[in-house]
Amino acid sequence: MADNFAVLIEASARASRARPILAWQGGTLTYEELDRRASCAAGALAARGVQAGDRVAISLPNSWS
Repeated sequence: MADNFAVLIEASARASRARPILAWQGGTLTYEELDRRASCAAGALAARGVQAGDRVAISLPNSWS
């Protein structure tokens, strides 16, 4: 059975916490920071009643700042 995207990110974050996953002019995002941000987003969704298997649409700005 294939892992979902969140499981793959968590495994990569544990293995390479300080390694950059994204880089752009003026900054980088590490696996650790991405994992932290994803965990915060998951917690916010759970607090609003979203459960495993629910479908969620999100709209995000085209920026990391």
